[in-house]
Amino acid sequence: MTSEKPDYALRIVVGGSLAAESPEGCVQFHLPVDGSHLDALEKSGLTSSDTKTKILVVLQENSLAALLVYAALCGMSSRTLDCEVGGTLCRFVNVSNPGGPQIEAAPEDLILLGVDLDFSEMLAGGNFMRLHAAKKVVLTGAFSTNPNLSSVEFLEIVQAVMLVASVRQRPGTGRYPSLYVSPVPDPSDEERIRQGDASLLVDLEAARKDGEKVRRSSRTDDRSELMPPVDLTPRQRTLLAAAETDVERTLVRLNSYRNMDTGLWRCSRPGNHRNGDANPSSHVEDNKVRCYKCDLEPLDSLRLVVETLGLSPDDAAVWLASDK
Repeated sequence: MTSEKPDYALRIVVGGSLAAESPEGCVQFHLPVDGSHLDALEKSGLTSSDTKTKILVVLQENSLAALLVYAALCGMSSRTLDCEVGGTLCRFVNVSNPGGPQIEAAPEDLILLGVDLDFSEMLAGGNFMRLHAAKKVVLTGAFSTNPNLSSVEFLEIVQAVMLVASVRQRPGTGRYPSLYVSPVPDPSDEERIRQGDASLLVDLEAARKDGEKVRRSSRTDDRSELMPPVDLTPRQRTLLAAAETDVERTLVRLNSYRNMDTGLWRCSRPGNHRNGDANPSSHVEDNKVRCYKCDLEPLDSLRLVVETLGLSPDDAAVWLASDK
Protein backbone atom coordinates (compact mmCIF):
# COMPACT_ATOMS: atom_id res chain seq x y z
CA MET A 1 0.00 0.00 0.00
CA THR A 2 1.39 3.40 -0.94
CA SER A 3 0.46 7.00 -1.50
CA GLU A 4 2.31 7.11 -4.82
CA LYS A 5 -0.09 7.44 -7.75
CA PRO A 6 1.17 5.96 -11.01
CA ASP A 7 -0.31 6.89 -14.36
CA TYR A 8 -3.37 4.71 -14.88
CA ALA A 9 -4.74 4.29 -18.40
CA LEU A 10 -8.11 2.94 -17.25
CA ARG A 11 -10.12 4.10 -14.23
CA ILE A 12 -13.17 2.09 -13.15
CA VAL A 13 -15.48 3.83 -10.69
CA VAL A 14 -17.58 1.50 -8.52
CA GLY A 15 -20.72 2.90 -6.91
CA GLY A 16 -21.49 6.56 -6.42
CA SER A 17 -21.34 8.62 -9.58
CA LEU A 18 -18.91 9.00 -12.43
CA ALA A 19 -16.80 12.15 -12.55
CA ALA A 20 -17.84 14.56 -15.28
CA GLU A 21 -14.40 14.39 -16.84
CA SER A 22 -11.84 11.62 -16.79
CA PRO A 23 -8.27 12.39 -15.74
CA GLU A 24 -6.08 13.48 -18.63
CA GLY A 25 -4.99 10.55 -20.77
CA CYS A 26 -7.22 8.12 -18.87
CA VAL A 27 -10.35 6.28 -19.99
CA GLN A 28 -12.94 5.76 -17.27
CA PHE A 29 -16.34 4.18 -16.86
CA HIS A 30 -18.78 3.43 -14.07
CA LEU A 31 -20.12 0.18 -12.59
CA PRO A 32 -23.15 -0.02 -10.29
CA VAL A 33 -23.31 -1.90 -6.98
CA ASP A 34 -26.93 -3.01 -7.33
CA GLY A 35 -26.06 -6.53 -8.51
CA SER A 36 -26.13 -5.68 -12.21
CA HIS A 37 -22.36 -5.16 -12.47
CA LEU A 38 -21.69 -8.34 -14.47
CA ASP A 39 -24.25 -7.35 -17.07
CA ALA A 40 -22.85 -3.80 -17.12
CA LEU A 41 -19.32 -5.19 -17.46
CA GLU A 42 -20.35 -7.33 -20.44
CA LYS A 43 -21.97 -4.32 -22.11
CA SER A 44 -19.12 -1.92 -21.33
CA GLY A 45 -17.03 -2.91 -24.34
CA LEU A 46 -14.14 -3.86 -22.06
CA THR A 47 -12.29 -6.93 -23.32
CA SER A 48 -9.49 -9.14 -22.09
CA SER A 49 -7.07 -7.11 -24.24
CA ASP A 50 -8.03 -3.90 -22.41
CA THR A 51 -7.30 -5.42 -19.01
CA LYS A 52 -3.56 -5.69 -19.78
CA THR A 53 -3.19 -1.95 -19.20
CA LYS A 54 -2.75 -0.09 -15.89
CA ILE A 55 -6.10 -0.09 -14.09
CA LEU A 56 -7.30 1.72 -10.99
CA VAL A 57 -10.57 0.73 -9.32
CA VAL A 58 -12.14 3.56 -7.31
CA LEU A 59 -14.49 2.20 -4.63
CA GLN A 60 -16.92 5.02 -3.86
CA GLU A 61 -19.14 3.01 -1.52
CA ASN A 62 -18.03 1.38 1.73
CA SER A 63 -20.12 -1.72 1.22
CA LEU A 64 -19.99 -5.46 0.70
CA ALA A 65 -21.62 -4.93 -2.71
CA ALA A 66 -18.72 -2.69 -3.79
CA LEU A 67 -16.19 -5.30 -2.65
CA LEU A 68 -17.98 -7.99 -4.70
CA VAL A 69 -17.76 -5.75 -7.78
CA TYR A 70 -14.04 -5.25 -7.09
CA ALA A 71 -13.48 -9.02 -6.89
CA ALA A 72 -15.31 -9.49 -10.21
CA LEU A 73 -13.11 -6.84 -11.81
CA CYS A 74 -10.01 -8.65 -10.57
CA GLY A 75 -11.35 -11.82 -12.20
CA MET A 76 -12.02 -9.94 -15.42
CA SER A 77 -8.42 -8.67 -15.37
CA SER A 78 -6.91 -11.98 -14.21
CA ARG A 79 -4.97 -10.18 -11.47
CA THR A 80 -5.57 -8.26 -8.25
CA LEU A 81 -6.05 -4.62 -9.18
CA ASP A 82 -4.90 -1.45 -7.46
CA CYS A 83 -7.81 0.33 -5.83
CA GLU A 84 -8.65 3.59 -4.11
CA VAL A 85 -10.77 3.87 -0.96
CA GLY A 86 -11.60 7.25 0.54
CA GLY A 87 -8.76 8.87 -1.37
CA THR A 88 -6.18 6.29 -0.18
CA LEU A 89 -4.41 4.29 -2.86
CA CYS A 90 -3.92 0.56 -2.25
CA ARG A 91 -1.36 -0.97 -4.62
CA PHE A 92 -1.19 -4.74 -4.91
CA VAL A 93 2.17 -6.38 -4.25
CA ASN A 94 2.59 -10.08 -5.07
CA VAL A 95 4.76 -11.46 -2.27
CA SER A 96 6.68 -14.74 -2.32
CA ASN A 97 7.43 -17.22 0.44
CA PRO A 98 10.26 -15.88 2.62
CA GLY A 99 10.39 -18.96 4.81
CA GLY A 100 12.33 -21.38 2.66
CA PRO A 101 11.04 -24.86 1.73
CA GLN A 102 7.39 -25.72 1.53
CA ILE A 103 5.69 -27.41 4.45
CA GLU A 104 5.13 -31.15 4.14
CA ALA A 105 1.94 -31.27 6.23
CA ALA A 106 -1.42 -31.55 4.50
CA PRO A 107 -3.05 -28.16 3.89
CA GLU A 108 -5.54 -27.01 6.50
CA ASP A 109 -9.19 -27.06 5.52
CA LEU A 110 -9.91 -23.64 7.04
CA ILE A 111 -8.05 -20.65 8.48
CA LEU A 112 -9.96 -17.87 10.24
CA LEU A 113 -8.35 -14.42 10.29
CA GLY A 114 -9.38 -11.09 11.73
CA VAL A 115 -9.34 -8.11 9.37
CA ASP A 116 -6.69 -6.40 11.55
CA LEU A 117 -3.91 -8.49 10.00
CA ASP A 118 -0.28 -8.06 10.96
CA PHE A 119 1.63 -8.30 7.68
CA SER A 120 4.99 -9.09 9.28
CA GLU A 121 3.46 -11.80 11.46
CA MET A 122 1.78 -13.36 8.44
CA LEU A 123 5.12 -13.70 6.66
CA ALA A 124 6.95 -15.10 9.70
CA GLY A 125 7.86 -18.77 10.15
CA GLY A 126 5.45 -21.20 8.54
CA ASN A 127 2.49 -18.80 8.53
CA PHE A 128 3.01 -17.86 4.89
CA MET A 129 2.76 -21.43 3.63
CA ARG A 130 -0.13 -22.22 6.01
CA LEU A 131 -2.12 -19.40 4.51
CA HIS A 132 -0.91 -20.07 0.96
CA ALA A 133 -1.90 -23.74 1.06
CA ALA A 134 -5.12 -23.63 3.13
CA LYS A 135 -8.23 -24.78 1.30
CA LYS A 136 -10.30 -21.84 2.59
CA VAL A 137 -9.53 -18.57 4.34
CA VAL A 138 -12.27 -16.61 6.11
CA LEU A 139 -11.97 -13.00 7.27
CA THR A 140 -14.00 -12.60 10.44
CA GLY A 141 -15.40 -9.39 11.85
CA ALA A 142 -15.62 -7.90 8.37
CA PHE A 143 -19.27 -7.05 7.79
CA SER A 144 -22.74 -7.12 9.21
CA THR A 145 -25.66 -7.21 6.78
CA ASN A 146 -26.14 -3.48 7.42
CA PRO A 147 -22.51 -2.36 7.75
CA ASN A 148 -22.67 1.45 7.57
CA LEU A 149 -18.89 1.41 7.63
CA SER A 150 -16.61 4.42 7.64
CA SER A 151 -13.97 4.81 4.94
CA VAL A 152 -11.30 3.89 7.49
CA GLU A 153 -13.08 0.65 8.47
CA PHE A 154 -13.74 -0.28 4.86
CA LEU A 155 -10.14 0.50 3.90
CA GLU A 156 -8.96 -1.97 6.57
CA ILE A 157 -11.14 -4.70 5.07
CA VAL A 158 -9.98 -4.00 1.51
CA GLN A 159 -6.35 -4.06 2.61
CA ALA A 160 -6.91 -7.38 4.42
CA VAL A 161 -8.45 -8.89 1.27
CA MET A 162 -5.51 -7.69 -0.84
CA LEU A 163 -3.03 -9.03 1.71
CA VAL A 164 -4.58 -12.49 1.69
CA ALA A 165 -4.70 -12.39 -2.12
CA SER A 166 -1.01 -11.46 -2.23
CA VAL A 167 -0.08 -14.57 -0.25
CA ARG A 168 -2.46 -16.94 -2.05
CA GLN A 169 -1.97 -15.53 -5.55
CA ARG A 170 -1.49 -17.95 -8.42
CA PRO A 171 -0.25 -17.28 -11.96
CA GLY A 172 -3.32 -16.23 -13.93
CA THR A 173 -5.70 -16.80 -11.03
CA GLY A 174 -6.10 -16.37 -7.30
CA ARG A 175 -7.84 -17.68 -4.25
CA TYR A 176 -9.62 -14.85 -2.50
CA PRO A 177 -10.97 -15.13 1.06
CA SER A 178 -14.55 -15.54 2.14
CA LEU A 179 -16.10 -12.94 4.43
CA TYR A 180 -17.99 -13.66 7.64
CA VAL A 181 -21.24 -11.69 7.40
CA SER A 182 -23.78 -11.64 10.22
CA PRO A 183 -26.28 -9.01 11.44
CA VAL A 184 -25.64 -10.01 15.06
CA PRO A 185 -22.29 -11.78 15.63
CA ASP A 186 -22.62 -14.86 17.83
CA PRO A 187 -19.78 -16.69 19.62
CA SER A 188 -21.07 -19.96 18.17
CA ASP A 189 -20.71 -18.71 14.59
CA GLU A 190 -17.02 -19.64 14.41
CA GLU A 191 -17.78 -23.25 15.24
CA ARG A 192 -20.60 -23.29 12.67
CA ILE A 193 -18.15 -22.06 10.03
CA ARG A 194 -15.62 -24.72 11.01
CA GLN A 195 -18.35 -27.33 10.66
CA GLY A 196 -18.93 -26.23 7.05
CA ASP A 197 -21.90 -23.87 7.45
CA ALA A 198 -21.56 -21.47 4.52
CA SER A 199 -24.74 -19.52 5.26
CA LEU A 200 -22.72 -16.90 7.16
CA LEU A 201 -20.12 -16.47 4.43
CA VAL A 202 -19.79 -14.42 1.25
CA ASP A 203 -17.30 -15.99 -1.15
CA LEU A 204 -15.11 -13.38 -2.86
CA GLU A 205 -13.40 -16.13 -4.88
CA ALA A 206 -16.78 -17.01 -6.43
CA ALA A 207 -17.24 -13.33 -7.33
CA ARG A 208 -13.75 -13.30 -8.87
CA LYS A 209 -14.61 -16.36 -10.96
CA ASP A 210 -17.80 -14.64 -12.19
CA GLY A 211 -15.60 -11.85 -13.53
CA GLU A 212 -13.26 -14.42 -15.05
CA LYS A 213 -16.19 -15.85 -17.02
CA VAL A 214 -16.90 -12.39 -18.45
CA ARG A 215 -13.25 -12.11 -19.51
CA ARG A 216 -13.40 -15.45 -21.31
CA SER A 217 -16.58 -14.52 -23.14
CA SER A 218 -15.09 -11.18 -24.23
CA ARG A 219 -11.99 -12.53 -25.97
CA THR A 220 -11.81 -11.05 -29.42
CA ASP A 221 -9.37 -10.52 -32.23
CA ASP A 222 -10.92 -7.32 -33.55
CA ARG A 223 -9.82 -3.85 -32.48
CA SER A 224 -13.06 -2.62 -30.89
CA GLU A 225 -11.43 -2.59 -27.45
CA LEU A 226 -11.56 0.55 -25.32
CA MET A 227 -7.78 0.65 -24.81
CA PRO A 228 -4.90 0.53 -27.30
CA PRO A 229 -3.55 -3.01 -27.66
CA VAL A 230 -0.59 -4.06 -25.52
CA ASP A 231 2.03 -5.65 -27.76
CA LEU A 232 3.54 -8.93 -26.62
CA THR A 233 7.07 -9.93 -27.50
CA PRO A 234 7.53 -12.97 -29.77
CA ARG A 235 8.78 -14.94 -26.76
CA GLN A 236 5.69 -14.01 -24.71
CA ARG A 237 3.43 -15.11 -27.57
CA THR A 238 5.26 -18.42 -27.83
CA LEU A 239 5.01 -19.10 -24.09
CA LEU A 240 1.34 -18.09 -24.03
CA ALA A 241 0.52 -20.43 -26.92
CA ALA A 242 2.38 -23.25 -25.17
CA ALA A 243 0.50 -22.64 -21.93
CA GLU A 244 -2.83 -22.88 -23.78
CA THR A 245 -2.01 -26.29 -25.29
CA ASP A 246 -4.65 -28.90 -24.48
CA VAL A 247 -3.56 -30.24 -21.11
CA GLU A 248 -5.12 -33.68 -21.59
CA ARG A 249 -3.10 -34.15 -24.78
CA THR A 250 -0.01 -33.04 -22.87
CA LEU A 251 -0.72 -35.58 -20.12
CA VAL A 252 -0.94 -38.37 -22.70
CA ARG A 253 2.41 -37.30 -24.17
CA LEU A 254 3.87 -37.46 -20.66
CA ASN A 255 2.72 -41.10 -20.36
CA SER A 256 -0.25 -40.33 -18.16
CA TYR A 257 -3.68 -41.88 -18.53
CA ARG A 258 -7.17 -41.32 -17.24
CA ASN A 259 -9.01 -43.65 -14.86
CA MET A 260 -12.38 -43.98 -16.58
CA ASP A 261 -14.13 -44.89 -13.31
CA THR A 262 -13.01 -41.87 -11.29
CA GLY A 263 -12.20 -39.42 -14.10
CA LEU A 264 -8.82 -38.70 -12.48
CA TRP A 265 -5.50 -38.79 -14.29
CA ARG A 266 -2.31 -40.58 -13.25
CA CYS A 267 0.25 -38.03 -12.11
CA SER A 268 2.92 -37.29 -14.70
CA ARG A 269 5.48 -37.45 -11.85
CA PRO A 270 4.82 -40.95 -10.46
CA GLY A 271 8.18 -40.98 -8.73
CA ASN A 272 6.77 -38.49 -6.21
CA HIS A 273 4.21 -41.09 -5.13
CA ARG A 274 4.84 -44.08 -2.89
CA ASN A 275 2.90 -46.41 -5.19
CA GLY A 276 3.70 -44.68 -8.48
CA ASP A 277 0.23 -43.11 -8.34
CA ALA A 278 -1.37 -46.45 -9.13
CA ASN A 279 -4.65 -44.85 -7.98
CA PRO A 280 -4.67 -41.70 -10.14
CA SER A 281 -4.83 -38.46 -8.16
CA SER A 282 -4.75 -35.64 -10.74
CA HIS A 283 -7.82 -33.58 -11.56
CA VAL A 284 -8.32 -31.70 -14.85
CA GLU A 285 -10.49 -28.60 -15.02
CA ASP A 286 -10.46 -25.45 -17.19
CA ASN A 287 -7.54 -26.84 -19.23
CA LYS A 288 -5.35 -27.16 -16.13
CA VAL A 289 -4.31 -30.16 -14.08
CA ARG A 290 -3.56 -30.52 -10.40
CA CYS A 291 -2.09 -33.50 -8.58
CA TYR A 292 -3.32 -33.36 -5.01
CA LYS A 293 0.03 -34.59 -3.71
CA CYS A 294 2.47 -32.65 -5.89
CA ASP A 295 0.76 -29.33 -6.65
CA LEU A 296 -0.49 -26.44 -4.56
CA GLU A 297 -2.33 -25.04 -7.57
CA PRO A 298 -3.48 -26.22 -11.03
CA LEU A 299 -0.86 -26.26 -13.78
CA ASP A 300 -1.27 -25.37 -17.44
CA SER A 301 0.54 -27.41 -20.11
CA LEU A 302 3.67 -25.27 -20.03
CA ARG A 303 4.14 -25.50 -16.27
CA LEU A 304 3.29 -29.20 -16.31
CA VAL A 305 6.08 -29.93 -18.79
CA VAL A 306 8.50 -27.73 -16.82
CA GLU A 307 7.67 -29.59 -13.59
CA THR A 308 7.68 -33.07 -15.17
CA LEU A 309 10.68 -32.94 -17.49
CA GLY A 310 12.75 -30.36 -15.63
CA LEU A 311 12.96 -28.09 -18.68
CA SER A 312 13.18 -24.33 -18.86
CA PRO A 313 9.95 -22.58 -19.98
CA ASP A 314 11.46 -21.91 -23.43
CA ASP A 315 12.57 -25.53 -23.90
CA ALA A 316 9.19 -26.74 -22.65
CA ALA A 317 7.47 -24.54 -25.25
CA VAL A 318 9.63 -26.11 -27.98
CA TRP A 319 8.73 -29.58 -26.66
CA LEU A 320 5.01 -28.76 -26.74
CA ALA A 321 5.25 -27.29 -30.24
CA SER A 322 6.96 -30.46 -31.51
CA ASP A 323 3.69 -32.42 -31.23
CA LYS A 324 2.48 -32.90 -34.79
